[in-house]
Amino acid sequence: MTTAALRIDDAESHSQCPMSPGSAPEGVKLASGDPRCPAVRETSRFIPYITPLKGQLPTGHELIVPRDNGLGVMFRDETPVDRDRRGALWIRTAPPSAGRPIPLYRHVLPRRTGEAMLDMRCQGCNGDLDRTRQGTLFFVKPDETRRNLNWPDVEYTHHPPVCLPCAREALLECSFAQKAPALRVRNPRPWGIFGICFRPGTDGSLELVREIDRCVYDDLKLLPWMVALQPLAKLSRCTVVDIRAELAAAGL
Repeated sequence: MTTAALRIDDAESHSQCPMSPGSAPEGVKLASGDPRCPAVRETSRFIPYITPLKGQLPTGHELIVPRDNGLGVMFRDETPVDRDRRGALWIRTAPPSAGRPIPLYRHVLPRRTGEAMLDMRCQGCNGDLDRTRQGTLFFVKPDETRRNLNWPDVEYTHHPPVCLPCAREALLECSFAQKAPALRVRNPRPWGIFGICFRPGTDGSLELVREIDRCVYDDLKLLPWMVALQPLAKLSRCTVVDIRAELAAAGL
């Protein structure tokens, strides 16, 4: 699952769930089972949907240019797939290296992570999410110095939601998930992006200003100058849950 935040200068970044409805605990609505789930069937190792393979590095930086109208940035050869439906421009990723696939678990594929968050689909299998009366399941970054007085009722995260079967796999293999608080969220909302901000230079070129960890989709002044690296969601009406108890109740 997701762990380290992507950096543009050092990043090696970058369907249905396989649980059958009959194994669900009371109150849990599960997606239909599908043995073709890409998170657990394409390889003997669990490779989440948002995990890059060796070679899938950020690319295309040299193709980022000012828009023709001067109001933001674009790729010189931009196509519709470079932007999400909220208008954010996403960094591109190179194809994986030839040969045996080697997952880079400490990184994420920016575009896939953004898709999973925007569509509220599982980051592990890109499938439908199970929901309880307490909401959708998220792992969030542990923070012993957290000063948010509204926590856990309000939280912000770069990590897309996860279904129960993929949560089980994550707890077996992912140090982030093993330490992260598990939340059920009644009102998860794609909120914006984390990325790099540009501004026009004096000679008509672009200058990289800085990384910005919270650019909301509604900020129509800032968003056009951003290149997204990770998504950002606002989680409200949250409840801390015992994920291992949920897995046991589901027979996982």
